[in-house]
Amino acid sequence: KNVQSIYNDSGFPELKKDIIDTLAKAQKLKSITLGVNLDDLLRPKSVGVISLNDKEFTDSGILKRFMKFTNRDSELHHGNDVSGFLSFHPSNPSTSQFGLGQFVVGAQQDVNHTMNSSLTGADPMSDALKNVVTDILRRTVNDIKSMLNRYVNVNGYSFVSLMPEIIFYIRFAELCDKMKKKNLPLCKAEVLPKEDRNCCLRDVYNLKLGIKSANGENLDIVTNDIDFNDDRRIYILTGPNRGGKTTITQAVGLAFLLAQNGIYVPATQMKFSPCDSIFTHFPADENDTVDLGRLGEESKRLAEIFSAASRYSLLLLNESLATTNVAEGLYIARDVVKSMRYLGTRAIFNTHMHDLARNLDEVNTTVKGDSKIESLVTGVENGQRSFKVFIAPPQGVSYAKDIAEKYGVTFDKIKKQIDRQRVA
Repeated sequence: KNVQSIYNDSGFPELKKDIIDTLAKAQKLKSITLGVNLDDLLRPKSVGVISLNDKEFTDSGILKRFMKFTNRDSELHHGNDVSGFLSFHPSNPSTSQFGLGQFVVGAQQDVNHTMNSSLTGADPMSDALKNVVTDILRRTVNDIKSMLNRYVNVNGYSFVSLMPEIIFYIRFAELCDKMKKKNLPLCKAEVLPKEDRNCCLRDVYNLKLGIKSANGENLDIVTNDIDFNDDRRIYILTGPNRGGKTTITQAVGLAFLLAQNGIYVPATQMKFSPCDSIFTHFPADENDTVDLGRLGEESKRLAEIFSAASRYSLLLLNESLATTNVAEGLYIARDVVKSMRYLGTRAIFNTHMHDLARNLDEVNTTVKGDSKIESLVTGVENGQRSFKVFIAPPQGVSYAKDIAEKYGVTFDKIKKQIDRQRVA
């Protein structure tokens, strides 16, 4: 709005029109009329520019026009007056080699130009015409300068403060170009009403991985779909270590951050209701927990978040309350989840506490609110992490079984190994 206001109030549209009109006048020059004075033997003795014309001459050639003129004495003009604005200049005897080539002409200056064509190889007439054109350009530039003087009061200092923001968007545009060359999807987010508190993300991935790929790292980036709506607005995300829980949590937060700053989102589609704040709760550095202890420090930060968050906020909790005492952490975490439902916010709470994601229907029923809680898990296929997320009950036991089968640490396999060793 500020840029548009300065543009409109400072007369830039009028300036643009004035410049176009001035340049158009200069570009209309199509031909020049020369006046040549002759001596008694009809030899040119001086030449001058009579007029500048906006149309090209289309009549027959010079010789034909001259013969036509000499055969019609009635058309001989009596007198020596001309309507031109440029002065005549006499010939220079030292350059008399070729007829008209020995004469020079000035452009609005009563100055006799002296050039030695034998030394420079220059054609005096051509040089004279160049002077005329130069004069036209000089007058055009002067006209433009005069016009610009009317606009020197434009206040552009307010643009200086915009430079960091402009550079910010330029750098992101450059990054987007790099990511597109790697065939990574990017999209422009579609804004939904804030009151809906919805979000639809398709094929979203973590921007950090996109940057690494754009910088040349060979990565197999896995994309995911995430929805926030009336059926599910709070996710309890569980899964194995290094299964992608933190990565997808960050991906959602970065998608909101980019979309609300008008930047393309790393996804094929994003429709979202803007949030008023994004709150993150990640484990603190050990040095920050000396006074309160880790559980006390994390609980204090959670209380501060709830004192500032609203139903339009986005909460991202990463392994929060994961203390050595699982029972204590689980006790507080359950109250945190209930509080998020009561507040009505959108949230992702990724955790190793699989029990936190159980019996969610009971919480949805007993706690008043319109943000339904859902269990989200990171996938495992044949004991291998797929990094895909899907809605399902926590799979801690089934994953442990897959891992045990893969590495042969089930009781049956260990028993068979022991029996073989005894036989040997």
